[in-house]
Amino acid sequence: MRVYCRGTAKIAHKETGETFKIERDELDWQCVESQERAMGRERHHQAEVDHPTLGPLSWSLWEYPEGTQDRRETNCNDHTVIEDFDFRLEDEPRSPARST
Repeated sequence: MRVYCRGTAKIAHKETGETFKIERDELDWQCVESQERAMGRERHHQAEVDHPTLGPLSWSLWEYPEGTQDRRETNCNDHTVIEDFDFRLEDEPRSPARST
């Protein structure tokens, strides 16, 4: 499985209301935690941005059981998410079959 992420996030500053855009190419998705649970492995995938005005922002999703998206979360440091990314787990693309 891999993280599918499309679109642009728009976040309004909690005090000024100024809107900032975060582009998907600013995100670098990583598996930040993995642990064995009752139904198999749980993986926590996360992307973080340290925005100069908004501070630390993060997008997370959890895969549990393996191959199934369990939940997702956007943490925007108490700012308001006006529009979020479309992000979720998707199957890895398959390599084309080689003929012999």
